[in-house]
Amino acid sequence: MKKYYYGLLLLFCWQANAQTVSKFAGQDQKQGASDGALHSATFKFPAGIAADYAGNLYIADRKNHLIRKISGESVSTYAGNGSAGLKNGSALSASFNEPSDITVDTKGNLYVADLGNHCIRKISTDGTVSTFAGSGKQGTRDDVADSATFSMPFSLALEKTGNLIVSDFGSHLIRKVSPDGLVTTIAGQANVAGFQNGAGGGALFSHPCGLIVSTKTGLIYIADRDNNAIRRLYSDGAVNTLCGSPNLDTLLDGKLSAAGFLNPIDLAFDQNEHIYVVENGDSSGKGTYSYHVRKINMTKKRVGLYAGKRNTRGAEDGVGEEAAFWGIQGITYVKTDKSFYVTDANNQLIRQIKQPRWDYDVEALIDSIFIPSAFTPNGDNVNDTWGVESRFMDSLTMGVAIDIYNEWGQKVFYTRSKNERWNGKTGDAENPTGTYRYIINAWYEDKAATVKGIVNLIR
Repeated sequence: MKKYYYGLLLLFCWQANAQTVSKFAGQDQKQGASDGALHSATFKFPAGIAADYAGNLYIADRKNHLIRKISGESVSTYAGNGSAGLKNGSALSASFNEPSDITVDTKGNLYVADLGNHCIRKISTDGTVSTFAGSGKQGTRDDVADSATFSMPFSLALEKTGNLIVSDFGSHLIRKVSPDGLVTTIAGQANVAGFQNGAGGGALFSHPCGLIVSTKTGLIYIADRDNNAIRRLYSDGAVNTLCGSPNLDTLLDGKLSAAGFLNPIDLAFDQNEHIYVVENGDSSGKGTYSYHVRKINMTKKRVGLYAGKRNTRGAEDGVGEEAAFWGIQGITYVKTDKSFYVTDANNQLIRQIKQPRWDYDVEALIDSIFIPSAFTPNGDNVNDTWGVESRFMDSLTMGVAIDIYNEWGQKVFYTRSKNERWNGKTGDAENPTGTYRYIINAWYEDKAATVKGIVNLIR
């Protein structure tokens, strides 16, 4: 009974601390443009998603040609009249044509990748919609503001300098728009799809999608969709590949050099600048689905599955791999909520992925470890050894160091392995019955914690 209870306790702790997926807004597979309470509102292929500094969410409701806002417990229409078009003016009189992404600057202005209009729109804090860059005609011309042209601008990201980075999906280019509206091409060759590292025009992409910019390094990361790769763009224009390859069009976890993706479409950073990749892959001919959120651990240089069932499409909520998605398009991280928000487009939903506590709370490292208060090394194979236990230590790649001291302060046992247990001996000599002090140091990625306590040796 004791072991059974302990197992249930560990299971409960794991579920309470693991990343949990839930339906946040919208109605499962019900299309519409209704505003209102979170679970009464409807969407029609929600795509890009972004958050402002107050934690409000903005969604490019692509097939409704609207920009929606989630604030508190309600969904509202922030901009757009619901008809496809290219009309500037007040928020609800303006029109868009399949907006695909949004980003928010530090002042609260929104920038919209207006994919169907081949231009970048701006929604000022007073609600005025204007065309920030692009003539509305499809092309690849570098020029000022509305003299420049784009070809299906898909995703946006802002640099600290105020430059707006644009993935120009239709032309396979990465473009930049300066704060005064000057458009330049910074990487790729116009209308040439390929997979090639290099500088500027020497690099090739194939339908680049999601973008993020590191606030620490200034590096631009690109979800290179049809190349099944995550690319990296430096300030000097050099492009290389972080992970993935056109030859690895499947879900492969592991080292960066061995990882595989299927149609990575958007990216987000967490608070530590680990990268989260949204995959929207449907290789129906192969019977392969890849509707997942993957995590690139930038400390460990490894890729792992973060959320979503393997080779499954659906709308189930759950913990990590128990959840299912269908046609996910966008992802953003809200630090105040300790959550990711995902646009689950074919399900017409906004999903929330609540971060596990150990991703942001050092003490959760210790909370996740079961530490026995006593053991009886008498040779009956029942509670004969002492050690720390947790069903998720291995999956977390958590490190543990344990030191045990007797009442005179002499070290009688130490280990740097989470799997090694104390048998009550120092070398071959048995230690006497009594109370011993332990010091446990645990670490996970860039977080560490220490816990001290006592263990009773009973014979």
